Amino acid sequence: MTKKLISATDSPGAVGRLVWSLLAEGAERARSPWHTAVLSTVSDGLPQLRTVVLRRVIGQRRLLMCHTDRRSPKAGQIGASAALAWLFYDPVHKLQLRVSGQGRVLDDYDPLTSEQWHRSRVGSRRCYLAPLAPGTPCDVPESGLPRAPLTGSLTREQSEAGRVNFAVVACEASTMDVLQLGAHGHLRLRLQWTAAGSEAGWVAP
Repeated sequence: MTKKLISATDSPGAVGRLVWSLLAEGAERARSPWHTAVLSTVSDGLPQLRTVVLRRVIGQRRLLMCHTDRRSPKAGQIGASAALAWLFYDPVHKLQLRVSGQGRVLDDYDPLTSEQWHRSRVGSRRCYLAPLAPGTPCDVPESGLPRAPLTGSLTREQSEAGRVNFAVVACEASTMDVLQLGAHGHLRLRLQWTAAGSEAGWVAP
């Protein structure tokens, strides 16, 4: 039987620290179950969901980040409505995390944008060289990758041409809902941050 990561004897503070630790691990380790998440934006009053890669976590600032194409509908949706929600799930330990907060697409000159671009591997930069913006109608299937002569291995210098389309989505978490599933009962904890301070406590699953 797989050991649960959260137990009823844990303090709310300990659970909060564990969650931030798991998120940081998710951003650094590709094999972490929290390396990918479902990110929800709002468009015309309707939720829009997609899977993204968690690229960076700054716990002291409660920031979660992913990368996107600056030309994408997602970037425009965040510009119109800052409300974001993330869903993480660890199927081995049966641990679910929902995060809500305010997001924004960082300016091109923001230091974090430059840092994330420099940290990106050449292979990860390929999609930002695609000639068409994400969501563009096509007469034939498109790969979302650059066309010839950039279809082979890219050099780091060649990949710099994609910098203009690269963007970082940063979300400041305001609420976290942690759910530990179990055959003999579930555990659920809510963490909240407001201008008045922070709160953490158990709630009914």
